[in-house]
Amino acid sequence: MVASTPVAPSASSSEARSNARGNTRGNTRGNTRGNTRGNTRGNTRGNTRGNTRANMRSV
Repeated sequence: MVASTPVAPSASSSEARSNARGNTRGNTRGNTRGNTRGNTRGNTRGNTRGNTRANMRSV
């Protein structure tokens, strides 16, 4: 079954282009921020675990 997509009133091509550009920019910014936060959290957890293991070994 094909889902019927509602047709939006046609915007001017320049408007559509600027919207697409804005969406891309917003997504990039959001992803970067989210990734940075996630990576920091993951790295901290990984480093703590790795350091603990290394410290035990050096004792």
